[in-house]
Amino acid sequence: MEETIIKSAIQSKVICLVKFDMNLHKINEEKAYINVMQTELFKLLKDESTKLYLEPKEFIEEAYKIEINKSSEDMLRFIAKV
Repeated sequence: MEETIIKSAIQSKVICLVKFDMNLHKINEEKAYINVMQTELFKLLKDESTKLYLEPKEFIEEAYKIEINKSSEDMLRFIAKV
């Protein structure tokens, strides 16, 4: 895949997570972006080699929910099942 397409896909998933966090916590986009940036999932999304950007929005949201409600280890186990 072209580099720009990959970067766009990653940005799209990050935006989805920020919107998801905004709705989940009833906060503004700046606070939500900070929340998302502090997660292990964010780091994994930014790493092109994981190819998480290819996963559906719902999968990414579920992984995020698991990380914030349980732990990053639980989130990693969830991702590893796929």
